[in-house]
Amino acid sequence: MSAALGPVQFYVMADNLLDYQNVAKSQSVSLQLGFNYIFKNNEN
Repeated sequence: MSAALGPVQFYVMADNLLDYQNVAKSQSVSLQLGFNYIFKNNEN
């Protein structure tokens, strides 16, 4: 999932979150959060 708010983009990535309900059976769970700043060059 991602959202762009002006020149900033926020994102969330997840893997195997449904397995997290039963931790004993889950082999791995991954969650990543971050943001990107977008630079624009207006000169052509």
